Amino acid sequence: MRPLAKEQKKELRQRLDQARAALTAQVCVRMSGGEEPGMASHVAHLGQPDDMAQASEIGDTELALLEHEQAQLRDIDAAMVRVEEGVANVCGVCGDEIAPARLLANPAAQTCIACQDQLERQASPVRGPTL
Repeated sequence: MRPLAKEQKKELRQRLDQARAALTAQVCVRMSGGEEPGMASHVAHLGQPDDMAQASEIGDTELALLEHEQAQLRDIDAAMVRVEEGVANVCGVCGDEIAPARLLANPAAQTCIACQDQLERQASPVRGPTL
């Protein structure tokens, strides 16, 4: 396996920096209660009997989105460390090379395509007919 070329490292750093900046801005908007479709929907229901349930549902959804975005930020930070250590193209599962095209498409990728496919199949096994 060859190490990443200087240009590849530079490109990955730039993409990770851009992704981090965009995601950080999104988290800031969410935390400040920015005008989101969910919030607009809640305002339209004010004064109706389902206010509390609606507020709870929106709060749960917003919290889940925020947690997901924070996990993405952690993944980006970990990818930045891997780039600096020169191991951004090493699969965290099997140790094989992560294809350069995969890294360009998803700079925070931690696994090669084969391992990612296997992880996804294990996480949600396909079931046959239920009848």
